[in-house]
Amino acid sequence: MSCVLLAAGFGVDRVFTNQIKVHSYEMQWTTGGGGPIDGPSQKGGERRVVIYRHDSGAVCYDAIYSTELAEYVRNLDKPRLHVEYEGFYDFGKERGYNVRSIEGKLITKGAHPVLHTADGEGGVLEGLDSRGGCER
Repeated sequence: MSCVLLAAGFGVDRVFTNQIKVHSYEMQWTTGGGGPIDGPSQKGGERRVVIYRHDSGAVCYDAIYSTELAEYVRNLDKPRLHVEYEGFYDFGKERGYNVRSIEGKLITKGAHPVLHTADGEGGVLEGLDSRGGCER
């Protein structure tokens, strides 16, 4: 009986936890001190890249401090970038996310960084008519 319960527990864990879903967006971007958020243009000697999009009256953003990434996106010279996120889910609820790639340049893979970065940040700036946007 205990083996059956143990097997059922592992089955539930595998099916309903640690699920990864990839979401893609076309996002605006800026390097240095510009963009929708305040903050330092550099951290740990790395330049800031802010990617952001508007969703239901909110501004969804992530700031990544990486000189390599800043040079990469500036050389692309595009107004919008294709950004992929990895969302991590337990029982259908998102418990976290990573920026997976920007215009094909891998940033993270799962919980593991691929590109050297200083600490980053992400969040939601809510507008007056926000209905909770930034859903993935």
